[in-house]
Amino acid sequence: MFQAQTTVQAKKADKYTQTLAKHFSKKVTVESSEGVSKIIFSMGTCTMSLNNDTIHLQCESLEKEGLDTVKEIISSHLGMLKELKSVSLEWQEETLTKD
Repeated sequence: MFQAQTTVQAKKADKYTQTLAKHFSKKVTVESSEGVSKIIFSMGTCTMSLNNDTIHLQCESLEKEGLDTVKEIISSHLGMLKELKSVSLEWQEETLTKD
């Protein structure tokens, strides 16, 4: 399992996560509950959660290429939001192995 995570500061963090979840739900499955949305792509997932004005993004995939694709999709869509156009995401990656 390959994982990557990052955080984004935004004054309208709640609005942005709702907007992204609604947008993605038109094409893929999105599971949403109190302050958390999980976007389920064919190649992996991305969970968006809120902590005040911070969006925490946790992406996962079984394949490295799948993780890279999920990260690119999320990054490009965040960049479409007015306040986040100039934000550069710094992803922290890790590989999980089964014991």
